[in-house]
Amino acid sequence: MLKQYNKLFEVYLYLTIIAIIFFIFGDLYYRVGYLFYLLWNLLLAWIPLIISLYLRIILTKKLFSSWQAIIVGLIWLIFIPNSFYLLSDYIHLQEVGKSTILYDVLLFSIIIFTGVLIGFSSVSMVFAEFKKRFSKTSCYFILSLIFLIISFGIYIGRDLRWNSWDVVINPAGLLLDVFYQLKNFSNYPSMLIIVFSYFLIMISLFLGLSKIIKLSGKIYKA
Repeated sequence: MLKQYNKLFEVYLYLTIIAIIFFIFGDLYYRVGYLFYLLWNLLLAWIPLIISLYLRIILTKKLFSSWQAIIVGLIWLIFIPNSFYLLSDYIHLQEVGKSTILYDVLLFSIIIFTGVLIGFSSVSMVFAEFKKRFSKTSCYFILSLIFLIISFGIYIGRDLRWNSWDVVINPAGLLLDVFYQLKNFSNYPSMLIIVFSYFLIMISLFLGLSKIIKLSGKIYKA
């Protein structure tokens, strides 16, 4: 199992290095240094992947109901929105100059593409553990719930300006803000639209890519 994950990590490390090279080149010729937050967000996207791998290692020896698996699983759930938060960074394209717009689109895309793929792999690892233990219907219900939490997490980060660290640094403020939004959701129609849009895009891409990978494997073996 570890050998397979080593190869996966190598691929994502390669993509991350390409993204960094793109950024450095862009800064040298187009002065895109102010977009450094993209690399920071890409770094944060790696955290849930590492946590999910650790969770799978735990689950080779412990039950899902063990306190170790529950704690690591909750930490993973807190950080997994970071991988997909990168999708919302496209909003910053409106800040770039017209003379560099094409390069900036490519820079944003390689970073966002890498982060989202890392996120999908992380979710896939956890989803694989669910499939070993629960029925197909239960697994897809849990998967939908996870992507719904991720979608709301992106909204909390982008629109309410909270991040994963606030769960520890300022949990009361975070919970009060989230509670207020949910309690008065009718006053925030854009919240429902944004959260549902993220949810629909991510779960569709996840299921679609999973199906493509599965079918491709069968085709190549034929």
